[in-house]
Amino acid sequence: GLDGPMIVRYLSWLKDVCTGNLGYSLQNNMPVATLMMQKLPATIGLMGASIVFSLLVSLPLGMLAGCREGSLFDRLVSVLNYIFISIPSFWFGIMLIVLLSLQLHLLPSSGMRTTGVDSLWDLISHGIMPVLVLSIGKISIYTRYVRAETIKQMSEDYVLSAIAKGASRGYILFHHVLKNCLLPVITLVGMNMASLVSGSYIVESLFGWPGLGTTGMSAIYSRDYNLIMGTTMLSCIILILGN
Repeated sequence: GLDGPMIVRYLSWLKDVCTGNLGYSLQNNMPVATLMMQKLPATIGLMGASIVFSLLVSLPLGMLAGCREGSLFDRLVSVLNYIFISIPSFWFGIMLIVLLSLQLHLLPSSGMRTTGVDSLWDLISHGIMPVLVLSIGKISIYTRYVRAETIKQMSEDYVLSAIAKGASRGYILFHHVLKNCLLPVITLVGMNMASLVSGSYIVESLFGWPGLGTTGMSAIYSRDYNLIMGTTMLSCIILILGN
């Protein structure tokens, strides 16, 4: 139906999509849906690890900076946040490859697994640098929001009551303040799904990670239109579900 009017072509494509038919990849000689299902776990694993790592680092950093407002630690965290949020992901990835792979030989520079090796550590070692690159900007954003929310919560009546009862600062932070600090962060995680999806295109291409990002970039280079449409639509679905 490629010789028909645009609206007819679109409706024909939409009808096929609703039945799970995303067309045929001319580059890979296989159905687009099958190819995407093969690549999806690698991308979801990378995105999931990035979200978890970002939260594990930003929550304690933001809370400690917030409860020590104005201290040297708070100022140091703020400076690092401004630096990390300004670093381009592709440049940071190249610097990690040069330092950790080429110079120190600590981590593999590309791929998801070493040929002939099927261990969990091998998978983790390949994923460390891509996760760091995807997470660095998110950590800065989340830390700033958690810090601001912690400062706000520390002046609330329930915190003052807990202090009056003799509760320790650590207990107050992780049993009371943390719950309220999570609310804006959960919202941010959903809103940042778009940047994670778009960021995976750059990061996966840079590190040779066999996910949807690498597949999407390859489709663009080879003008594989059905695959481009499929990966774009799936990225939009991930964004909508995240929100």
